[in-house]
Amino acid sequence: MLQNWIMSLNYGGATAVLCVILLVFSSYLLGWISLGKILSLKWRYWALEQISFFIMGLNLLMFLSLTAGYSSSLIPGKLLWILIFLTGICGSIVFLKKIMNMKEADFRIRISLFLLISAFSLLTLGSALCFPVGWDELVYHTALPLRWLSDGIPMVYQDNPYSAFPDAPELLFRWLIYAGGIKTPRLLTWFLFIVVIYSLYLLLKPGFSSLRASILTFAFCFSPLTLMLAREAYVEIFILLNLAGGFIVARGLRAVSRKGTAYAAALAVFAGGACSVKMTGGAVFIAIFILLLYLLHGKGIRRAMPAVMLFLICSAVFAAPFYLRAYVGTGNPFHPYFASFFSSNPARCAMSAYHHAIGEAKFGTEGVCAFFSAPLLLSFCKIKTFDGSFGYQFIPLFVLCLCGGVMAFRQKNRYLRTLILMMIFLYVFWFFTSQQARFLYPFFFVSLIMAANSFRFSRVVNVFLIMLILFLSLISIPRVALSHYLKSWKAVVGRVKFMDYLYTGTGKGYLKALSLINEKTPQDARILLLFEKRGLYVPRKYQLGTPFFQEKYFMPFGEGAPAMEKMLKQLKEEGITHILSGNPDKDPDRLPFYTGKSHLLNDVIRAPSSRKNFRIIGEAEGYCIYEIDY
Repeated sequence: MLQNWIMSLNYGGATAVLCVILLVFSSYLLGWISLGKILSLKWRYWALEQISFFIMGLNLLMFLSLTAGYSSSLIPGKLLWILIFLTGICGSIVFLKKIMNMKEADFRIRISLFLLISAFSLLTLGSALCFPVGWDELVYHTALPLRWLSDGIPMVYQDNPYSAFPDAPELLFRWLIYAGGIKTPRLLTWFLFIVVIYSLYLLLKPGFSSLRASILTFAFCFSPLTLMLAREAYVEIFILLNLAGGFIVARGLRAVSRKGTAYAAALAVFAGGACSVKMTGGAVFIAIFILLLYLLHGKGIRRAMPAVMLFLICSAVFAAPFYLRAYVGTGNPFHPYFASFFSSNPARCAMSAYHHAIGEAKFGTEGVCAFFSAPLLLSFCKIKTFDGSFGYQFIPLFVLCLCGGVMAFRQKNRYLRTLILMMIFLYVFWFFTSQQARFLYPFFFVSLIMAANSFRFSRVVNVFLIMLILFLSLISIPRVALSHYLKSWKAVVGRVKFMDYLYTGTGKGYLKALSLINEKTPQDARILLLFEKRGLYVPRKYQLGTPFFQEKYFMPFGEGAPAMEKMLKQLKEEGITHILSGNPDKDPDRLPFYTGKSHLLNDVIRAPSSRKNFRIIGEAEGYCIYEIDY
């Protein structure tokens, strides 16, 4: 049964939680060694110190995951987890000692902060404990690590271009899934949201009351965008975590060395870590570099240059191996983008053009007016221009940022100028690349810090603004998100069967089609997914075959569909025994021009004249399963 197959991917909630806890403390130990012992950085606040240790260690673990991924014969998965177990135990001991040595001021827990984090944690934990159902999870965030485990190496697959992304989180997910099952990526990202939320509060708190800092943090963690991202194992939280790490270094250090090389090295890891998640992390690289320049202000060029060079070299050394993996596999470090600069292969260039078109056509706006209006458009929850929104609370926050910008230049406030410069670079980078709201998440984070530093009005005006932000945050909480989290908790406690939860989350026909594959194909079957990219729960070996999305099958695609003989020859060479065909019109990444071409291929396979080669063995609500007869 399909249910048994899916259950075999889950090793139990307790195991998943234990694996994530061990990973967290292992990260903490690595960060404590690197920041506390090797770089000997001193911190103003106990909490910021502990968070910085964890962020640094997590980046180092992601780097080690890449190395371990290509040396599995030397470092088997079991040995790796023995090391993580031992370092996790040691990390927990170090953390407990840190707690015992806390000062009374560090031990105070604000009620408003406690209630805020508790509310967010309890609301979103149910989803983190459920099976993955999100499109990105089923296509690559969770599906790729599982496929890498099956193949024994983190390969770059021609049929899945997302496998050529830097993929630092997915490389870490691979080892988490190995030990704890497919729920571990969601649990880890859930924990990272809590770390980021707590970090934001601590960064807002200096010079701000606890209640006001909590309200601004509430505006962030209960925004439509945050509640959307917390539903799945989206990796954008790793990018934001590194930006938070950069701010912690910039604002949390007690003292810095004359040359600044120690904190430059720390910032370099955070900047390189952001770039190793996705190319969109390049914007955070620039933002962290601006923070470095802020710290180096007044040191003079001769004293600052060693720190700048160290930052650039270390960040490049950290991020380069993740892009080298794509370069070795495809000849293009930025695959699947910019293929025309690295290849003349028509199939690869056509695939690359498609992925550029998705980012340009599906989301965002163009033009001078759009450049200035997009921040406000991102505030409106019901506008579908982007893939999410910051919520109505962003309107007063953005106005505060503008006021802060004016004050920055009138009062010559260097920190406010730094924040404004960061916001400008983050926004410009986003506007001229892929205009999806989640890629502008770091901008939202910085805008809150900027807004907090812009409350320079009378007491009455300040109270009015903070209450307005709270009110707009409350009315911006999307009912769809609350409904999802409620259903997730029902699934966790057993009031909703997990297969019903999966059926609702994956949509009509998908699970029924996979059940037919499980029932009507042999164990050694190789399935080609056509007009369907979600492979996580496919109970057989599979590859993706939707033209233009990938370059391997049916490409290059001319004016007409590929010839039958050519199709069969390639499918036979690749050992494909069956095809699962979906509906081209239901592809979430469909574009009119490409959908028309997809219909040509679909019509050829479904044509009566093709029955001798493509025999239908099952149909389910728009899906069709073919057995290939060569």
